[in-house]
Amino acid sequence: MSYDYPLPNPQDYDVSLKTGFLPEDLPLAELPEYFKPWEKIAKVIPALLLTHRVRSAIDKQVPLLSTANLKTEAEYRRAYSVLGFLAHAYIWGVSEPTNKLPESIAKPWIEVSDHLRLPPIGTYAGLCLWNYQPIFGDLHELLENGHENISDPSEFLDNIQTITTYTGSLDESWFYLVSVYFEYIVD
Repeated sequence: MSYDYPLPNPQDYDVSLKTGFLPEDLPLAELPEYFKPWEKIAKVIPALLLTHRVRSAIDKQVPLLSTANLKTEAEYRRAYSVLGFLAHAYIWGVSEPTNKLPESIAKPWIEVSDHLRLPPIGTYAGLCLWNYQPIFGDLHELLENGHENISDPSEFLDNIQTITTYTGSLDESWFYLVSVYFEYIVD
């Protein structure tokens, strides 16, 4: 017995025919100025974790910001990634984990997660797919031309870096970036 079911359209599921699960446009490296308090802490998470000051920094420096100021899907994706890093650093970043997040992180993270239809937790999308940027400006050209035009696939991997990490280590960055590489390069 055979069934004839139409194949789903990948784009209905945010899957690109060109880049797979990666967005066709490069991830945002930074949110607009309004969201600077989130970005400011995200940039120094490794130092705050090392000194066990991440909770106090978030509590003192991160006000409750409105997600109504997010305008594009790229901004929502970056917000999801940043808030995920902040939330997990807040929960696990000192000697005693906590089961509570401040409203300034929890409320916008839930709103952004609802918009993206993702759970408010560190996900593959937030850690990897929306958390890389080019080292040199030609990565966008590589993406536009499609991976079949890249003569050496390591060109792609050699030209990306993570935007946000917990440790600042190369090992953590490579853990995320290898996934990006395989999402994009492997057919």
